[in-house]
Order: sequence, then C-alpha cells, then structure tokens
Amino acid sequence: MSTWKSALISLLALAMVAVPGSSVAGATSPVDPVRQTPELIPHPDLELVAEANGWTLDQAAAQQQAADAVGAIATRVAKERPDVFVGSALSETPGGPPTLYVKGPADPLVRGLVAASAVKVLLADDQPFSFAELEARKIRVHTALVLAGFKNVVTGANITGKGVIPAAVAVQSGLPTAAADALRVVPEDLRSSVVLTIADPSGFRDTNSAFGGMWVTKSGANDATSGWTVRKWNGSAYVYGVTTAGHASGENGIVHPGYGTHTFVFQAEHRGEYGDVEWHTTNVTEEALFYADSGTVRNTMYLEPRTGISLNEIVCQYGRASNSRDCGLHVDDVSIACTLSGVYNNRLVQMSAITSTPGDSGGGWSYDYKAYGSQKGWCSGKDAWSVADLYDEALGVEFQIFE
Repeated sequence: MSTWKSALISLLALAMVAVPGSSVAGATSPVDPVRQTPELIPHPDLELVAEANGWTLDQAAAQQQAADAVGAIATRVAKERPDVFVGSALSETPGGPPTLYVKGPADPLVRGLVAASAVKVLLADDQPFSFAELEARKIRVHTALVLAGFKNVVTGANITGKGVIPAAVAVQSGLPTAAADALRVVPEDLRSSVVLTIADPSGFRDTNSAFGGMWVTKSGANDATSGWTVRKWNGSAYVYGVTTAGHASGENGIVHPGYGTHTFVFQAEHRGEYGDVEWHTTNVTEEALFYADSGTVRNTMYLEPRTGISLNEIVCQYGRASNSRDCGLHVDDVSIACTLSGVYNNRLVQMSAITSTPGDSGGGWSYDYKAYGSQKGWCSGKDAWSVADLYDEALGVEFQIFE
C-alpha cells in the first residue's frame, strides 16, 4: 500500500497544472481549477474509493480491474449473443472474482471469453431470463402499479434474482398501505415473483451546468448541475452543447466558475424510456471536460457502455449542490423504472444509497476519466442516474470524447 500512496503523492504533485485560461494576477482574477489528465494521474479516483469503502489501494485497484474485465466480456456477449445476455456482477469482496450471467447453457463463445480473461471470471449460466426479458417483466409490474394510481414507483430488473422483481411504492392517501393488498394490482402471472415494499415518500424526489459539473441557473438562481458535452449533426456541421437533467426545466444560464454566467439555450428534452436528460447550447466553446470536484477538471476520455455496467461496481458522483466527490456507493441495480410524481423514467441505474442533494440533478457519475451517466434523483431512498450511453436514443445526440 505504501508504494501506491507514494506514487499517488508524486503524481498529484505533478498534476498541479491549471487549465489554460486568461487569468490575470490580482485578488479579483479567476482562479482556474487543477487539470488532471491520464498521463499525469492515471487513476485519480483510486484513493477516494479506498477511503470511502475501507479498502487498501491494492484492493480498490483489484476491484476496478475486475470491473473492467467482466464489463468487456459482458459487452461482447450482449453484442453477439443478445438473446442470452443477462449481465455481470462484481464480488462484494474487493478483488474477488466477478460473475457473468447468461440465460440457458453457455455456448462456446461465452465459455471461451470467460476462459481467456486475464482476471478470473465466474460463469453463472442456466439463468431463466435474458436481460431483455427481465426488463419486459419489470415494466409490466411498473405499469400495473402506476395504472393503479401510485405516483411514486420503482421497479428493478434484478439480474441476479432469477426472475424476482423488486418493487417499491410510496405511501399514498387512498391507496393500499399493505404490500399484500397492493400486489393484487400486479399481473397474476408475475405476482409470485414480485417483492413489494411500501416506502416512505421522502425517499422519492428529483434532485435538481460550458462543460460538466457547473451550476445551471434559472433566472439567475442556481438550480441544477451540468452533466456532459454532446454534439449533433445539423446537416452541414456539428452543433455542440451540454446536458443536464430533463426535469430541470427553464434553465437559461450556465456558470463557469470565475468567468461568469453564459447563455444556456434549450435544444431537446427526454423523460421516459431512456432516462431523464436534456441538452442546451451555449455562447462559448463546449469542451469534453468535467469537474471531478469544485477545484479539479478532467478530460472526458471514455464512455462506459451500458452493457459494461456491473452490479456492485463503484461509480463516483459530483454535483454542485453537495459539492464533494463521493466514491462510496456501488451499483445496486443496472436497470430500474422510476416514476416520480407521476412522471415515468426507465433504464436508470440505481445506486446502493443516497449521496446527492437537491441541486445535483444532471451532474455526472464517473470513474477516473470515464463517463457513466447523469443524476436523476432519489428512487425509493437510493440515488438513480440516466445512462450516458443512451443519450443518442434519448436525444439524438452523440457523446463527446476529449480529442
């Protein structure tokens, strides 16, 4: 562990390089954040993950290596065997072997990918449902609960549950307050598979910035956080912009710390099958950068494929309102449907607890230099976020990688 720490200290010293800007000496001049790059600090979140989870640096590194290895295999299986792909999960023991889940008996391609992995991967074949089938079952339950009148509903895909469907609804006046009574509205053929919780309404809410991690303002007041840089082809050239949460309506400014507020012009919104996200153009250059915390920016070097996200994988959050980078939560479900105040969002990732606060909506979920998604809100007492790999389906935009 001492080797890791000494190396990180040396790299952090090298990394105290400001983003190129127009700052001028003096008390009122802008103070540019520290710029982190993969060349200077290959794994800037490693120490945060270790500290947040009570691990050594070696354990944190081993866990991320496992996530990268099984994520790559899962993405390949999802592409070439979508009818059997279920998903992947990391061990709860840091550095323990991850598991790949497939429907039915594994074929030679799947077995070959697992056998060739540099990291030991466990194979859990003979699962009863594919990922697509789990999502379809989830939505049938979710739709039934919403049609019954519940305005705050969460249902999960639960890739390790062999068909068990976790669901939660907030207590609501005039509707059943006992799980057994609420279950009666669920399709009969799925009823025995549903584990339903009647939950506290306080665990359901949206957490409502030119690049990721800035304040987004509405009529001058801080309201949400920016997520990631995107672009769209208009027939002759690319138009660049920045995302935030879809529910954060009416925003018209984005604050570049030290440089003031720039215009933030709405382009499109999606709140539905592919999450909760919208994008805006600005009157300045939109770079593929993001604030990892209030004093640090990083290049956006990678986009995590949706199929590469594993259960128990650590992902870090930063939003302007909470204003701290937290790497203490892990993925609890890779695909939930979440209806908040009657508004439906699907294909969200749910984390193991809440670290965000109102005002963080739209802010990025990331690890090192890799983008995972952007904050939605609280779904049954846990943070949930829209998957960045689905921005094209949601908004018709391309995710922008640093060049």
